[in-house]
Amino acid sequence: MYFVGILTFVCIISMSVNAKMIVDTDFGNATQEVNIENEQKDLQIKGKLPDGWADNSNWASLHAEYTPLDENGTKFLRINVKKLTLGWCQLAYDQPLPRPIEGNYYKLSLKLRNPSRASVAIAIRAISEPYEYVIIEKGSFSKYWQEYTFKYQTKPFDRQLGLYFAIIGEGFCDIAKISLQELTKDELIRDFQLNYKDSKIKNILRISRFPLGLQSGWSLDRDNSDTDDVIISEDEKIGISGAPSLKIKSETEMSLWITAFKIEDIISPHTASVYAQGDWNGRITVACDKNHLASERIALKSDDKWQRIKLTFSPNILGKAYAIKLEGKGTIWLDAMQVESGNEATEYESSLPCEVSLACPKSETSIALVQFDDEKPLIRYCVSGNAENSKLKVKIVNVYGEEKWIDDIPIGKG
Repeated sequence: MYFVGILTFVCIISMSVNAKMIVDTDFGNATQEVNIENEQKDLQIKGKLPDGWADNSNWASLHAEYTPLDENGTKFLRINVKKLTLGWCQLAYDQPLPRPIEGNYYKLSLKLRNPSRASVAIAIRAISEPYEYVIIEKGSFSKYWQEYTFKYQTKPFDRQLGLYFAIIGEGFCDIAKISLQELTKDELIRDFQLNYKDSKIKNILRISRFPLGLQSGWSLDRDNSDTDDVIISEDEKIGISGAPSLKIKSETEMSLWITAFKIEDIISPHTASVYAQGDWNGRITVACDKNHLASERIALKSDDKWQRIKLTFSPNILGKAYAIKLEGKGTIWLDAMQVESGNEATEYESSLPCEVSLACPKSETSIALVQFDDEKPLIRYCVSGNAENSKLKVKIVNVYGEEKWIDDIPIGKG
């Protein structure tokens, strides 16, 4: 069962293991007075900071205030940049970090919220010039309280390193905690095992069937974006999943990246699979970040039978984003894609009872997932699976993080 329509569109905290704790700061306990003024630079900084941290903005031109607050039992430090002329507001951990052991791992954790959506950065870099960055995480982060954990493999570095936290722009950010640990590989694995919670979801792909053809979030190689060479569309041929299948016809070698997905269970092997038929010569690959983890040749000849293509891979212990890449030429139909934990491809099932597929309206540029300013901002959607008597809830989010809910869309019996 599937339902098609069109929408307006605008476009971890961890348990401890026996690891070396380098930094562990509760920013709600800020008692150190800070008062920095330089009239010539138009620099004014005041407030309180926790032990072990110091303001590092004396090179900039700004007005900022550090205020410890308590809200519903959560203690935190509000960093408010009221005026910014030059540079940014920056805090520094006041001790150099110990030199990391090669082959070990850093685990950086923080709890913050960023209601004003100013850019926030946390970094490990050289203390003195030139300021080489070893690690940097930068973004607007969530406007709600959230805990973030980042993990990195350490590398040799022959200079002293420091830990820095910055707000780049006017606005305020609330920070509750920052911690930094150094772990061996065994400690990192134990840390994962202590904190991993099995979701019990077999197929980790959010979208596993393709009733609208090219899905929003997929990426066709720029050299293949001419529709004269590659045609990607939904097809009347019903696939294994019970939904219309995806049809790709390419007269030249093409490359298509499927939407990125995340793997939580980094210890177990995983198997990716998809049902295919047609006349196709090419390859399917599972990649993580910039690394290919597994690849399988596809050699299909025209017949009426669906064949299951399978490849097993081991996750990257620090992998952030995984994706499936399809290459080749010919004509191919795809359906019932699955990524699951284990060495074998088991019977296909979607991760949830129903799926919501999204795609651009059909146009000369839709294969490149492009809509121009003078085009009406629309997106096609399809609800497939068991969604009888449900409601489709839609939230529009633009590139600035602004959100708006639109009216619920009732889903009937067909």
